[in-house]
Amino acid sequence: MLTLYPSNKLEHLSFLLATLLDRQPAAGLSPDVILVESPGMQHWLSMELAASRGIAMNIDYPLPVRFMWDTARAVLGPEAVPRESPFRRETLRWRIYDLLTQPEQLTHPAMSRVLRFLDKSQANGSGHLQTLQLAVALADLLEQYLLYRPDWLLAWEQHQQVVADDADEVWQAHIWRLLVSDTPAHPARLHEQMVTALQQPSEAVIKALPKRIILFAINTMAPQFVAFLDALAQWVDVHLFHLNPCVNYWGNLASRGEQARMLREQGITAWLEQAQENPLLANLGRQGRDLFNQLTELQSYEISAFDLPAPE
Repeated sequence: MLTLYPSNKLEHLSFLLATLLDRQPAAGLSPDVILVESPGMQHWLSMELAASRGIAMNIDYPLPVRFMWDTARAVLGPEAVPRESPFRRETLRWRIYDLLTQPEQLTHPAMSRVLRFLDKSQANGSGHLQTLQLAVALADLLEQYLLYRPDWLLAWEQHQQVVADDADEVWQAHIWRLLVSDTPAHPARLHEQMVTALQQPSEAVIKALPKRIILFAINTMAPQFVAFLDALAQWVDVHLFHLNPCVNYWGNLASRGEQARMLREQGITAWLEQAQENPLLANLGRQGRDLFNQLTELQSYEISAFDLPAPE
């Protein structure tokens, strides 16, 4: 079951979480699993829970990507999923660097753009540094693709081009195919397999899953992670504590850029229908709006706690 706890104040979320932990303590010596965005949030939340409950202990704080990988390992088995992902940013950069230092790889026609860049770097004496910088930048980019553009990566594996007339896509797709040629079990593909497996998991898989999962103040989620939570919520209690700046529905607000595009493409009538009562929220809350829209599509139960402005 998925339960949502929206609020416009972080302190309210920590109070709701402390109440949940007090009224529904973890069974036996099982640790509570609380997903957070950063170590800083972990520290703040631990201090808040200790202040309100007297102690904060026996709590695991995995990061979302790490938790999803470990869950894939539990669902699909250790034979299909290694302990550490070879597609982590820190590992991926060195795998890419290794490819970029192999002359036989650089002579491929798809790598001509990269070869010209590296030849120019070699000429001015910064070849190895520029190669490493390119590997680091591409590793960061591919990690973002894994989260937000997995369909691109799957299309590249089928030698399909996603963006027309994009010279950079050609060499990026080629490097991706080289990376998956020896390690096909990448997160995007494992996510598909895991969500499918969670439709009808075995008893052993259900027992391997934590009894309860808590997500605290994670305000940006990739669509595939939301789909993962939705599949997991069929068998595990999932509690999502998230910040929401507005108690009313605001998922259809358009930013100024979106309004300008609407005016240009659809005319004045459509633009007038999008008149904004809160332009600040429309312009600054796009990431939160995307998550808000994703969550409203899920079957869930909601417990909210908002501070409303005093009446004038």
